[in-house]
Amino acid sequence: MNTFDLKDDFKQIESTVRQPYGKDSWITVTRETIEYGNEEVFRSSEQAIGDTFSYFSESQKLKDQLYITGINNLIKKNNLLQQTIQLAEGFITEEEFEQEIDQNPDQFIISIREPHGLEELIVLKNIVKKIGKNFSVDEVSEIFSISLDNYDKFLTQ
Repeated sequence: MNTFDLKDDFKQIESTVRQPYGKDSWITVTRETIEYGNEEVFRSSEQAIGDTFSYFSESQKLKDQLYITGINNLIKKNNLLQQTIQLAEGFITEEEFEQEIDQNPDQFIISIREPHGLEELIVLKNIVKKIGKNFSVDEVSEIFSISLDNYDKFLTQ
């Protein structure tokens, strides 16, 4: 994690960081406050503001990581679909189909892991909500490579 000299840096920070998620999704950081959208979420010392700013930064990294995983998994699903179509249309044999998948699992196989914590689940829930489609728990799990067997009620709240 990058660090900075709070006393020197906060004397110069008086800016707005804009997020590409809508008109109310922006953060304003000043020496005394942090505002998210139109709401003040924090007013405190420079150290506390630095800690809160770091939280927003880490949250953004987590979002980016989930977006990238989602895109990569959709590409894998597309690759598998293309292979399946080639098999169905007789362009490849079943043996060639299985051999391609066995030799290049990174292009076709989606790995599922346990969530890293509550923050990741909250970020994931917000991403799914912003997409605006009613995904099943299995679809979300497959797209983002996260096992949600025990979290289906959390995701649908």
